[in-house]
Amino acid sequence: MMQQLSTHCTEPWRAAIGIVRLVRLSNSIPASILVLIGAYLADGWPLAPAACYAAAAMWCVTAFGYASNDYFDIHEDSINKPDRPLPNGAVPTSSAAGLAIGLGLGAILFSLHLGPLPTVAALVVMALLTLYNLRLKATPGGGNLLIALLAGATLLVGSVAVRGVHGDALAVVFLPGCVLATFVAAREILKTLEDVEGDQRAGKATVATQLGAPGVVRIVGLLSALTIALSLLPVVWLGYSNAYLFTISLGVSLPLVFTTFSLWHDASPQRVSYCLALLKGSYFAGILALLLS
Repeated sequence: MMQQLSTHCTEPWRAAIGIVRLVRLSNSIPASILVLIGAYLADGWPLAPAACYAAAAMWCVTAFGYASNDYFDIHEDSINKPDRPLPNGAVPTSSAAGLAIGLGLGAILFSLHLGPLPTVAALVVMALLTLYNLRLKATPGGGNLLIALLAGATLLVGSVAVRGVHGDALAVVFLPGCVLATFVAAREILKTLEDVEGDQRAGKATVATQLGAPGVVRIVGLLSALTIALSLLPVVWLGYSNAYLFTISLGVSLPLVFTTFSLWHDASPQRVSYCLALLKGSYFAGILALLLS
């Protein structure tokens, strides 16, 4: 009897934790922060209310992408990541679908405060994320590049929300947006190595299934070199501070170099997982660098 009662009590908490995991707070919240940083770089402090609406809409769009991705990828995740909320049964698939729909509606409601064009843009992005889930993720590099471009556009969203399509404001966020896009592309392509078993069983063609570990590491190396080169340009052209240069070099460039050389001769699953965790930290280091710019 006590065991039954304990099970009934823990089930709601398990489901609640599962829903939190579905929206990937460690990724969706930083996406909103990047929108606010883009608004700050373009328009200074204090932030306009439009920046907050844009950040809220970005959180909903990003969380929608993750929740819907888990819904569509339940078969692959049952092989690659069986501890995720849907494969392990913590959250029913119907709840994940309902959550994604609710987040999509939230994105539309917040976007409406910004006008018709931002609302259309939010709808287009969610359509692209759905296309990613249904098709692009199973194409070599296609889905990875889409996610990278959307990530790089977060700074642009903040700038446009507060200044509109203004040349000077866009110029301020263009270079850091490119740095972010190439970095995310490198990490997304590296992640295909982590999911190769489930993707092969599902018949998905990814960079890892098509080129193998050596090909993935070479592409990651090229994107890492491009990221490092681009990260120096804001110092030269936009007058970014020495604090930015130090943080981006130590927190982003160095881990990228380490990842490339570490995996060049040994791309074992354990080492890939370690490097992905290291680069996740680099993502936050990049945000800090922008705040110090």
